[in-house]
Amino acid sequence: MSKILALDYGASRIGVAVSDLRQTVAFPREPLLNNSVWEKDLDQIIQTEQITKIILGNPLNQQGKPSEQSQIVKTLRDKLERELGVTVELIDERYTTVQARRNFNLAKIPTRRQKGLIDSAAAQIMLQMYLDRNN
Repeated sequence: MSKILALDYGASRIGVAVSDLRQTVAFPREPLLNNSVWEKDLDQIIQTEQITKIILGNPLNQQGKPSEQSQIVKTLRDKLERELGVTVELIDERYTTVQARRNFNLAKIPTRRQKGLIDSAAAQIMLQMYLDRNN
């Protein structure tokens, strides 16, 4: 088997999570800064981890309809597939950040420290839901 990567795309940071080889467990990675080199950093992760598929969070609204941000994410999906040669699947990311924040609060992780971790924790939740649904 191969690994799957999940991205929680945001304006300043991009949360990253990677599955194990058996595609049963998701692990958070250091988030990427959304800057001019983030795609190069992503490509390096894809090569190093031997990623064959990317799960990209689609920010639907509360009614499950595409949000304004959804079009940006769809354009990003098309670009990543074209430039990186990896299949990119959109999945519903609603409430993953809320759940990640709740988990951090239960673990008593200070809010200040959560800021740098929350995006990748949301990506981990999203990827784990995907893995559970497909295994």
